[in-house]
Amino acid sequence: MLFHPKSFFLIAVSASALFVSACSRTHTSEAQELHTVTLGPDFSLELPVHVSRLVPANGAVLDFCAALIGPDRVAALPKASLRYSNIAEADRAPWQALPVMEGLHMEDLVSAKVDLVIAHDWQEASLAPVLKRAGIPVLFLPTVASVDDILRSMHWVAVALNVPDKGVEQNTLLRERAAKLAENSKLLTGTTAMVYSNYGAGGGTSGSGTSYDVMIQLAGLTNAAAAAGIEGNQDLSLEGLLSIQPDFLILSGGPDGSSASFDALAAQLDNAPLKAVQEKHIILLPPNELTTTSQYLVNAAERMQQQVLTASKQ
Repeated sequence: MLFHPKSFFLIAVSASALFVSACSRTHTSEAQELHTVTLGPDFSLELPVHVSRLVPANGAVLDFCAALIGPDRVAALPKASLRYSNIAEADRAPWQALPVMEGLHMEDLVSAKVDLVIAHDWQEASLAPVLKRAGIPVLFLPTVASVDDILRSMHWVAVALNVPDKGVEQNTLLRERAAKLAENSKLLTGTTAMVYSNYGAGGGTSGSGTSYDVMIQLAGLTNAAAAAGIEGNQDLSLEGLLSIQPDFLILSGGPDGSSASFDALAAQLDNAPLKAVQEKHIILLPPNELTTTSQYLVNAAERMQQQVLTASKQ
């Protein structure tokens, strides 16, 4: 079963298209100076002028923040956020030195003097009431259903942290990489792929309306699960997988080429004819890249496309 991320259209977004104004009224509270930040039509927030005690609420948010600022502006990390982030191993030490929160509890946030929490909208129901009572500003990023959501998230985080130029720089690079993927995708027309997981207790896949679908389409492939009418993250029986028969199967795998999902699937398949396995069309992606909803989704698409192109030449 797949647990993470929630098709694809790439739009050329200029800095002016995602209009931001960080002016307007300025306020002073006991701990910080606030100003009104406008992120779009009818969408503005009261945020600190200079965020210095940030808490990124999950691994994907941490990815966005780490691309824009250093750990010196972060108050603490929720327990699992660094583990699920895509920060390079060589760059993790200063982030590992930060205090760790067991959960986003009001008393912990207040005692840590947190001045901003950045989270995703799927966390809003549980977090918003807590943060409102604590008087802590919060920015909720959109669930990823398109590349535009990634660009928008990077932009919002950059503006909230008062480093808008860095956000423009990051998004410019992301658009360039997406354009290169689109160019290479001309070689993959009609090729299907499907995310699959199986840890011994049954399989799962992801269809339309998910970050996996965005990733697959960004790589220039057709999501076989979505084409079969699957929406969201769903359980998938072996019979269902055999009926779909994707050209490529996308699995979570380690740097040594090992994959628990592949081992479980191979044991279940026995001699059943699954084309992707028979032709060794297995795409292995690092777990954190495969499940991300941050800018590293582009990394996953690049890795995916390269593996398919290489296999197609053999």
